Amino acid sequence: MKRLLGQGVGQPAGRGCFAGEREGLREFAEGAIDDLWAVIDHAHEAFVAMDAGGFVIDWTPQAQRTFGWSHEEAVGLALADLIIPARLRDAHWAGLRRYLDTGEGPLLGKRIEVSAIDRSGREFPVELTITRQPEPSAPCFCAFLHDISERRFSERMLRSQHAITSACAEAQSTPQDSSLRGESGFRGAYGPADARLDG
Repeated sequence: MKRLLGQGVGQPAGRGCFAGEREGLREFAEGAIDDLWAVIDHAHEAFVAMDAGGFVIDWTPQAQRTFGWSHEEAVGLALADLIIPARLRDAHWAGLRRYLDTGEGPLLGKRIEVSAIDRSGREFPVELTITRQPEPSAPCFCAFLHDISERRFSERMLRSQHAITSACAEAQSTPQDSSLRGESGFRGAYGPADARLDG
């Protein structure tokens, strides 16, 4: 991760900068990078970085909790093999090749919902945001992923509750035909006679 965020740190400054100023700026930049790394490292979203070849170059603790692979296991492996369902991998590789050939990445910078898998093969929905990190030789891609299984479950529960509530309300507003017909029929048949008897 520091390789991605630290690009340019320690590069020669302008001619007007003294050596001490350059050293102070370098230390400040490195401290800022460490602070940013700490934020990403403790984020509730998984952070994953991939190089232009499709291989993992960064993998945070939350990524390990979400997908089951440790940093040591994940780095160096193809990202597609770790978190992308088999049926979607061809589309992933095709999209990566298209970006490298044309520079077109329709998913970059957008928040989308896709399916992912963990180490056990369990498939679940995630919210995904991908950005491109410029590199001198080839681009790298950074992604934040958030497991939205609980949200999807809550949405299904709300829809089910709404359907049950609507069905109960409709049942209460619908006349109970058989009993009402029997009651009205009884009155219709015997009501006049009762009236004559009373008279």
